Amino acid sequence: MTSTYADLEIRILPREESGYPVELTLNNEQEYEQGYVDGSQVPWLPSLSPHEDRIRFSNWFFADERLRRAWIEVRGQAPHRQVRLRVDAQAPELHRLPWECLTLPDEKGAAQLLAASTATPFSRYLAGRWRHGRPVLERPIRVLVVIANPKGLDAYNLVGLDPKQELALLREATRGLEVELNVLPQPCTLAAIEAALRSGYHVLHFVGHGMMAERSGQAALFMATVDNEVEPVSYT
Repeated sequence: MTSTYADLEIRILPREESGYPVELTLNNEQEYEQGYVDGSQVPWLPSLSPHEDRIRFSNWFFADERLRRAWIEVRGQAPHRQVRLRVDAQAPELHRLPWECLTLPDEKGAAQLLAASTATPFSRYLAGRWRHGRPVLERPIRVLVVIANPKGLDAYNLVGLDPKQELALLREATRGLEVELNVLPQPCTLAAIEAALRSGYHVLHFVGHGMMAERSGQAALFMATVDNEVEPVSYT
C-alpha cells in the first residue's frame, strides 16, 4: 500500500430547501462546486439484496451532476485518497444511512466499494478538535472484535446476538486479507474495551444494539455490566 494519500473531506450539512448540501475539499485547500442530495432515502429501508442496496444508495448520492463531476476531478488528481465523511450533527437522520456501502466508479468505470478499496481508506466522524487519523500501513491490521450480547435485551424489545455466527461472518469477510482478529470475551463492558485497546489495536469492530431518542437526539449503546446484565450507555 502506498504511504502517500491525499485527504478528501466530504461534508454533508443540514437540510435546506434544495436538499442536503454536500461540500468536498481536497487536501484542506481545494474546494469543489457544492452539490445536493435529497431526502428520498430517509429513512433508509434496506432490501434483501446488499448488491442492489449499494447500487440504489450510490445512485441516490450521485444523482447531482455536480457531485459526479467533483468525484471524477478528485479521482484524476489523487488516485490514492483517504476519504473522511462528516455528517453534520444537526442532521441526525443521515447518521442512520449505510454510508459504508457507498459504491463509486473507478477510472475504468467499474463499481468500487469505497470502504473496501485500499485506494480510498474511508471513515466518518463527528466535528471536534481532535486530529483525524491516517491510513494504517502496518500489517497485519490488528482488529479488536467486540460482540456485545448482554442478558436482558428482551426488556428493550431487542433480540440477542449469536457471537459465533457474527464472528464467522467477519472471518469470511476478511478472508485473504492481512487482518488479525481478536475477540473480546464476554461480558463486553466499557472498561474491558478500554483496557483491551491499550494493547495497540488498529481497529475496533463493534457488533451490538443501539438506539437514538427522537426528541432529545440522545444516542446509546446496549453494553454489559460486569455481571453481563444489559446497561444502556449514552454519550455525554
